[in-house]
Amino acid sequence: MTGVGFLGDAVKITKVANATAAGTSAINSSVVDMQGYDGCLFLTTAGAITAGGVQSLKVQQDEAVGMGAAADLAGTNITVADDDNNQSFWLDVKRPRERYLRLVISRATQNSVWGEIYAIQYRGRSLPVSNNVTDTITGEKHESPAEGAA
Repeated sequence: MTGVGFLGDAVKITKVANATAAGTSAINSSVVDMQGYDGCLFLTTAGAITAGGVQSLKVQQDEAVGMGAAADLAGTNITVADDDNNQSFWLDVKRPRERYLRLVISRATQNSVWGEIYAIQYRGRSLPVSNNVTDTITGEKHESPAEGAA
């Protein structure tokens, strides 16, 4: 099938950070280049959070890929409670004012573990998008599959 008949044809899915072990240092995702896309949804999952831990998520932007002057985006802060173990969190930014974005997970006071971080870019100007990246992310599309052995 050609075109964008599947969601996977219309969004770009990128793993922007591997899972992290217990710790209290901040986690910065890889930089997401927004050229050619209107928005980006970041998705991650908290693992074990030690009681008393202080965690939050936010999105930063910059005009430079190195994020040397990264600035927090107003209103993007999500506070994560110390009993939010194994919950998923997402932040969605539509039409950022600068070209590059990243997700930042702040961790303090006590250890917390975090899963992978994914960036899902949408409303791309060049479709369809290929989301299969060797040794990183792999998937398939199936239209109206019959019942039977998978």
